[in-house]
Amino acid sequence: MMITTETHSGTFSVAALLPGLDSFQRGHRQSAEDVWRRHDEELAAFQQHLRNGRQRIRRAFARGETELMLGSFPSALCTDDGRAISDAEDEAERLRNATPAWLATVPAGVRVVYDYWKTHMRQCGFKFSARIIDYVDGKPGNVGMFISWPRRLIEE
Repeated sequence: MMITTETHSGTFSVAALLPGLDSFQRGHRQSAEDVWRRHDEELAAFQQHLRNGRQRIRRAFARGETELMLGSFPSALCTDDGRAISDAEDEAERLRNATPAWLATVPAGVRVVYDYWKTHMRQCGFKFSARIIDYVDGKPGNVGMFISWPRRLIEE
C-alpha cells in the first residue's frame, strides 16, 4: 500500500522518506559512536594523568617534600575569575572538613581531581587545595591545584 499526497512540488510518498530516514539513523549511530569514542579517549587521558600524578607524588616523597602542585590554570576559567579561591585562602582552617565554596566556580576537571582526592587520598592524610599563585594588575592570575601531606607520611 502506498500513501501519496499531492504537494506543490509533486507527489509525496512514505517510500520516498525511507532513504532519508535510513541516512538519519546512520548519522545518529555515528554520532553516538563518536560520543563514546571521545568518552573513552577522555577516560584514558584522565587515567594517564592520574598515573603521572602518582609518579610525581612518589618523586616528591623521595625528595622529602610535603606538597606538590598538580597543575595550574588561568583564573579567568573560573566563573568568578578566581575571587572565591582568593577569599578561601584566608578561611582555609574553617573549611578544612567542608566542601569548599570555590569548588562550584572552577572548571569541571578540577572537580574530578577533587573528588578523586576526597575518595582515595583524604583518608590517608593528604590534603587538597587551590590557591592563586600569581596576580596580574592586582587581580587573580593563575590558580594552582595542590596536594600536600604531613611529614610523618614521608617518615613512615
